[in-house]
Amino acid sequence: MSCTGVGEDIVSNATAAKIVTRVTDGMSLENAFNKTFDELKTIDGFAGAIAIDKEGNVFHQDSYPTMVFASFDGKNFEVFS
Repeated sequence: MSCTGVGEDIVSNATAAKIVTRVTDGMSLENAFNKTFDELKTIDGFAGAIAIDKEGNVFHQDSYPTMVFASFDGKNFEVFS
C-alpha cells in the first residue's frame, strides 16, 4: 500500500495503518478504504492511497479529485484519475 498527500493528515488519521489492519482483520480492500477515508473527511484531510490485496485486486481512493494513480500488473498499465 502507498499513500500520498499531506503527511500530517495521513499520519493524524493513521490512514495506512487503519487500511492494513482492517484488511488483515477480514474487511475487503474497498470497504477498508471507504471506512478510512470517511474518517479522513472529519479532519478535512488531503490524501490518496493505492493498495493491492493478496488476490491481486487493486483499489485506490483519494480525498480530492486531482490525484492521479497508476498500476501495472506485468501486462496492463492503468492510470486512474
